[in-house]
Amino acid sequence: MLAFEIFKRLLARLVRVIVYHPVSSGITSFLLAALVITNIFPIPLLHPGSAPTQTGLVAPAPAVQQYMDGLTQSFDAQKVWGSLSSDLQSAFLATGRNPVIIQRELNATKAITKYQAVYYVGGTQLDDGRSVYSYYVEVAPKDGASPADFETYTFVVDQDGKIDAIK
Repeated sequence: MLAFEIFKRLLARLVRVIVYHPVSSGITSFLLAALVITNIFPIPLLHPGSAPTQTGLVAPAPAVQQYMDGLTQSFDAQKVWGSLSSDLQSAFLATGRNPVIIQRELNATKAITKYQAVYYVGGTQLDDGRSVYSYYVEVAPKDGASPADFETYTFVVDQDGKIDAIK
Protein backbone atom coordinates (compact mmCIF):
# COMPACT_ATOMS: atom_id res chain seq x y z
CA MET A 1 0.00 0.00 0.00
CA LEU A 2 2.88 2.36 0.75
CA ALA A 3 4.35 1.78 -2.71
CA PHE A 4 1.02 2.69 -4.31
CA GLU A 5 0.85 5.93 -2.28
CA ILE A 6 4.37 6.87 -3.30
CA PHE A 7 3.58 6.12 -6.95
CA LYS A 8 0.36 8.14 -6.74
CA ARG A 9 2.16 11.15 -5.24
CA LEU A 10 4.93 11.01 -7.86
CA LEU A 11 2.35 10.81 -10.62
CA ALA A 12 0.42 13.77 -9.15
CA ARG A 13 3.66 15.77 -8.91
CA LEU A 14 4.51 14.96 -12.52
CA VAL A 15 1.08 16.09 -13.70
CA ARG A 16 1.39 19.28 -11.67
CA VAL A 17 4.79 20.08 -13.24
CA ILE A 18 3.45 19.45 -16.74
CA VAL A 19 0.38 21.65 -16.15
CA TYR A 20 2.12 24.55 -14.39
CA HIS A 21 5.41 24.44 -16.34
CA PRO A 22 4.59 23.32 -19.90
CA VAL A 23 7.60 25.00 -21.52
CA SER A 24 10.17 23.43 -19.22
CA SER A 25 8.35 20.09 -19.47
CA GLY A 26 8.45 20.31 -23.27
CA ILE A 27 12.14 21.19 -23.28
CA THR A 28 12.93 18.32 -20.92
CA SER A 29 10.90 15.88 -23.04
CA PHE A 30 12.65 17.11 -26.20
CA LEU A 31 16.10 16.71 -24.64
CA LEU A 32 15.29 13.23 -23.34
CA ALA A 33 14.00 12.22 -26.78
CA ALA A 34 17.15 13.64 -28.40
CA LEU A 35 19.33 11.62 -26.01
CA VAL A 36 17.42 8.43 -26.83
CA ILE A 37 17.52 9.07 -30.60
CA THR A 38 21.24 9.87 -30.64
CA ASN A 39 21.87 6.75 -28.55
CA ILE A 40 23.54 8.67 -25.73
CA PHE A 41 20.86 7.28 -23.42
CA PRO A 42 19.88 3.99 -25.14
CA ILE A 43 16.67 2.16 -24.42
CA PRO A 44 17.28 -1.52 -25.23
CA LEU A 45 14.85 -3.28 -27.54
CA LEU A 46 14.02 -6.62 -26.05
CA HIS A 47 13.19 -9.28 -28.61
CA PRO A 48 13.94 -12.83 -27.46
CA GLY A 49 16.61 -14.48 -29.54
CA SER A 50 17.72 -11.39 -31.43
CA ALA A 51 18.63 -8.76 -28.86
CA PRO A 52 21.16 -6.26 -30.21
CA THR A 53 24.67 -6.62 -28.89
CA GLN A 54 25.94 -3.40 -30.45
CA THR A 55 23.93 -0.32 -31.30
CA GLY A 56 24.67 3.02 -32.85
CA LEU A 57 26.29 4.03 -36.07
CA VAL A 58 27.58 0.71 -37.36
CA ALA A 59 28.97 0.96 -40.88
CA PRO A 60 26.43 -0.41 -43.37
CA ALA A 61 27.10 -3.67 -45.16
CA PRO A 62 28.52 -3.32 -48.68
CA ALA A 63 25.42 -5.06 -50.06
CA VAL A 64 23.19 -2.35 -48.57
CA GLN A 65 25.36 0.41 -50.04
CA GLN A 66 25.28 -1.36 -53.41
CA TYR A 67 21.48 -1.67 -53.25
CA MET A 68 21.00 2.01 -52.33
CA ASP A 69 23.37 3.08 -55.12
CA GLY A 70 21.53 0.91 -57.64
CA LEU A 71 18.18 2.24 -56.47
CA THR A 72 18.89 5.96 -56.08
CA GLN A 73 21.99 6.88 -58.12
CA SER A 74 22.78 4.55 -61.01
CA PHE A 75 19.28 3.01 -61.38
CA ASP A 76 21.00 -0.31 -62.07
CA ALA A 77 18.95 -3.48 -61.55
CA GLN A 78 22.08 -5.67 -61.61
CA LYS A 79 23.46 -3.81 -58.58
CA VAL A 80 20.14 -4.19 -56.79
CA TRP A 81 19.82 -7.88 -57.72
CA GLY A 82 23.44 -8.66 -56.81
CA SER A 83 22.97 -7.26 -53.32
CA LEU A 84 20.13 -9.67 -52.49
CA SER A 85 20.52 -13.03 -50.78
CA SER A 86 19.59 -16.12 -52.79
CA ASP A 87 16.51 -16.57 -50.55
CA LEU A 88 15.29 -13.04 -51.29
CA GLN A 89 16.05 -13.47 -55.00
CA SER A 90 13.93 -16.65 -54.96
CA ALA A 91 11.10 -14.79 -53.23
CA PHE A 92 11.30 -12.03 -55.85
CA LEU A 93 11.25 -14.59 -58.68
CA ALA A 94 8.22 -16.29 -57.12
CA THR A 95 6.32 -12.99 -57.41
CA GLY A 96 7.49 -12.37 -60.98
CA ARG A 97 10.22 -9.87 -60.21
CA ASN A 98 13.54 -10.50 -61.93
CA PRO A 99 16.39 -8.19 -62.98
CA VAL A 100 14.62 -7.27 -66.24
CA ILE A 101 11.41 -6.27 -64.45
CA ILE A 102 13.36 -4.41 -61.76
CA GLN A 103 15.25 -2.50 -64.48
CA ARG A 104 11.93 -1.47 -66.06
CA GLU A 105 10.70 -0.28 -62.65
CA LEU A 106 13.91 1.68 -62.09
CA ASN A 107 13.69 3.28 -65.55
CA ALA A 108 10.11 4.35 -64.87
CA THR A 109 11.11 5.71 -61.46
CA LYS A 110 14.08 7.57 -62.93
CA ALA A 111 11.83 9.31 -65.45
CA ILE A 112 9.56 10.85 -62.80
CA THR A 113 11.49 10.84 -59.53
CA LYS A 114 14.48 12.73 -58.21
CA TYR A 115 16.33 11.29 -55.20
CA GLN A 116 17.58 14.39 -53.43
CA ALA A 117 19.42 12.80 -50.53
CA VAL A 118 20.09 9.45 -48.88
CA TYR A 119 20.49 9.50 -45.10
CA TYR A 120 21.99 6.55 -43.26
CA VAL A 121 20.29 6.42 -39.87
CA GLY A 122 22.22 3.60 -38.26
CA GLY A 123 22.63 -0.10 -37.85
CA THR A 124 22.99 -2.82 -35.30
CA GLN A 125 24.51 -6.27 -35.11
CA LEU A 126 22.20 -9.03 -33.81
CA ASP A 127 23.24 -11.99 -31.69
CA ASP A 128 22.31 -14.47 -34.43
CA GLY A 129 24.88 -12.96 -36.82
CA ARG A 130 22.46 -10.90 -38.87
CA SER A 131 22.51 -7.11 -38.91
CA VAL A 132 19.88 -4.41 -39.44
CA TYR A 133 20.35 -1.03 -41.16
CA SER A 134 17.99 1.93 -41.58
CA TYR A 135 17.88 4.70 -44.19
CA TYR A 136 15.76 7.75 -44.96
CA VAL A 137 15.62 8.76 -48.61
CA GLU A 138 14.44 12.23 -49.63
CA VAL A 139 12.37 11.89 -52.79
CA ALA A 140 10.72 14.53 -54.97
CA PRO A 141 8.94 14.45 -58.31
CA LYS A 142 11.11 15.71 -61.16
CA ASP A 143 8.43 18.17 -62.26
CA GLY A 144 8.42 19.83 -58.82
CA ALA A 145 4.63 19.57 -58.63
CA SER A 146 4.74 18.57 -54.98
CA PRO A 147 7.27 18.95 -52.17
CA ALA A 148 9.89 16.37 -51.31
CA ASP A 149 8.91 13.47 -49.12
CA PHE A 150 10.82 10.79 -47.23
CA GLU A 151 10.85 7.05 -47.80
CA THR A 152 12.22 4.74 -45.13
CA TYR A 153 14.14 1.56 -45.77
CA THR A 154 15.12 -1.08 -43.24
CA PHE A 155 17.44 -3.85 -44.38
CA VAL A 156 18.11 -7.16 -42.67
CA VAL A 157 21.46 -8.55 -43.79
CA ASP A 158 22.29 -12.24 -43.37
CA GLN A 159 25.52 -13.77 -42.06
CA ASP A 160 26.92 -13.83 -45.64
CA GLY A 161 26.55 -10.05 -45.97
CA LYS A 162 23.63 -10.18 -48.42
CA ILE A 163 20.24 -8.47 -47.98
CA ASP A 164 17.76 -10.98 -46.61
CA ALA A 165 14.77 -8.65 -46.09
CA ILE A 166 13.73 -5.12 -47.03
CA LYS A 167 11.00 -3.32 -45.13
